[in-house]
Amino acid sequence: MRSNADSPLLVVVGCPRSGTSLFARLLAHSGLLTVDHHRANPHYPAGYYEHLPLLMFHKALERLPRGADHRITVQPFLQSSYLDDAFIRQMFCAAWEPVSSRSIDFLKFPQLALSTDFVLEQFDNVHVLALWRNPASTFRSLVTKELPREMVPASGLKAIMLWSMYAFQLVRGAQAHPQDVTVLSIDDLVEHDTSISPLLRRLGYEPGDENRLSGCISQGVWTRRVSSPWRLYFQAMRLAALASRRLLPADKASLADLAGWQRRIRAITLDLENLSSALPRG
Repeated sequence: MRSNADSPLLVVVGCPRSGTSLFARLLAHSGLLTVDHHRANPHYPAGYYEHLPLLMFHKALERLPRGADHRITVQPFLQSSYLDDAFIRQMFCAAWEPVSSRSIDFLKFPQLALSTDFVLEQFDNVHVLALWRNPASTFRSLVTKELPREMVPASGLKAIMLWSMYAFQLVRGAQAHPQDVTVLSIDDLVEHDTSISPLLRRLGYEPGDENRLSGCISQGVWTRRVSSPWRLYFQAMRLAALASRRLLPADKASLADLAGWQRRIRAITLDLENLSSALPRG
């Protein structure tokens, strides 16, 4: 549903468990095209909107010096210099073919939040939509669904640092590329049931008028408050992250202030309800 040939390809990124699949479902509901749902299953019939070759490309590059994508560091994951290797370049061309051929309108892959520079260097006319979710809810979801429970409390500290690493790259990417990166709060979109149609129109698309997350998810499920035990656990791990400054390498220590990164993200989040007064982002 492109309004013109100059509409950018949208890349949806964000920390895992931050609502990227939910937002991708909303874009697909709005009529935008994406890759096949390779990972759809009876428990998740909508699929994850992820491109399997791209997932495999990422897994392969975990063997490079940057390390696994879960390693806590301020270093980006993908770098253009990796493509100097002929085999990696071949994998890259196959994995990113839908983007190169512009056969889709958007691509969702959360981990690309760690590689904003790479994406914008390799492709023209791309706009990154970076999603963030409040850290307490993300923390609970990471610990219960992404990280091994038998590693508690280590998994709790890792969840804090993982969110902070993504927050760091999100803020850095938005500051380095203000015209090509838009930061959105998934909590605000759900809580206020805000339509994303004005944003899509600004980016060159012509969606319908009713493009709200309430059509894709139960609002009560998403916005329910984090229970007191989980909130206490979250606060304890946050304090542990702050206390670990003396123990962590310099780059990890810079990520320990969770509240600080939350304030920075809020400062650059696009206010969709007042889009007319917001800075142009595309």
